Amino acid sequence: MGVLSAVSILAPYISPPSLLSSRAELRTPLHGIVASTAMLLDSEPIGGALKPSLEAIKVCGEHMLELVNNVLDIGKIEAKKLSLESVPFRPLDELDAVTKIFALQAEQKKIRLEKVVGMDHPTRVGDPLRFRQVLFNLVSNAIKFTDEGGQVLLRMSDDGELIHTEVEDTGAGIPKEHLSTLFEVHLYHQTPS
Repeated sequence: MGVLSAVSILAPYISPPSLLSSRAELRTPLHGIVASTAMLLDSEPIGGALKPSLEAIKVCGEHMLELVNNVLDIGKIEAKKLSLESVPFRPLDELDAVTKIFALQAEQKKIRLEKVVGMDHPTRVGDPLRFRQVLFNLVSNAIKFTDEGGQVLLRMSDDGELIHTEVEDTGAGIPKEHLSTLFEVHLYHQTPS
């Protein structure tokens, strides 16, 4: 579920003042998860399947912390004053982070998760959090709607000015009759299995 979807669902039930007062209660456990996982990864020689699992926990915890921070910005979103950052970042790092988040889920569904990358300009200026959120939502939906044994292919390239990102999957896709309403709020279409 995307951040804006979560915000629109939660908005009637929460108020910005109560969110602001619970800011620490929401963030502290996630900081603990991220820090503890980082400490384990840095302090012990970890082998086998444990290291990728710990890395996934760390990346997921960091992403969840970012989502909580976004929900805490609900007032800005409602007022349409949410600003985008403009900082140097590496889109491939964001793609790698999202891939790590979904690697275990893809493996459990026996989905082949692959990346094809052709970036001539690895550093960009923009909002890495929002970029990652878009990637997260695209990959999440691709894995969610791809049957066991399928494939999800992530492509990223650039032309010097623009970043081109594609997520292709072997899922059922969106029925043609629903394409015209694709970007409406609260759109949840069931796809045939």
